[in-house]
Amino acid sequence: MARNYISKLPLKSTQEKPVWVEQLTSSNYIDWWHQNIQPSISTQTERADHDWNWKRLYFMRRAYPQKDPQYFALCTQGINGTVVLSLCLCLCDERFPVDDQEKALFVWYLSGAPKEALTPFIEEKQLPGLIGRGSLDTTLVKSLKKGHNGCVWLHADGRGGKKLINTYISWGMKQIPSEVKILRFGADRNDGRYLYFDQTQSEVALTTFDIYRES
Repeated sequence: MARNYISKLPLKSTQEKPVWVEQLTSSNYIDWWHQNIQPSISTQTERADHDWNWKRLYFMRRAYPQKDPQYFALCTQGINGTVVLSLCLCLCDERFPVDDQEKALFVWYLSGAPKEALTPFIEEKQLPGLIGRGSLDTTLVKSLKKGHNGCVWLHADGRGGKKLINTYISWGMKQIPSEVKILRFGADRNDGRYLYFDQTQSEVALTTFDIYRES
């Protein structure tokens, strides 16, 4: 079933906040993130992304061109203009470790803004929820658009501990068994922290989020 990207996220009230997905063709939103959001993340050393440099990561769009690297931002309207809620770098044409007959989208980097970093730019009552899960939904939709049946996989950075794995599992992902060989960058790197959506799991997750997308 074809899907559109989400167009809103819930607020604490019964209302919803309009959002949109922006495919990045310049570094403008990344520069904004680097200046306004990353400093807050950098103080939270328990976060896997606390030392990420998205300005440097942007130049990795030239890496692995055969795998179609793409950047996305989940955005909303703030007090003085566009606010970036999350950033994502995906390899949109990657092998699928759990099924050699399928291709999948690999989520290389994904970072959601903490709410305390957003409060200077969005009124508190207008701060949307489900930013992280909404950002992951974007990757599922992109997988569909690429013809990969919603298949998505990623690596939960070790610095995120068990908590990060449990978060992804709560969003509907499954862990790839540690005995499955995962060849990335020319080496077998399966440390047991890889997770995935197959077609069935993806459909369940997408259906859950259908209330937030345009029909």
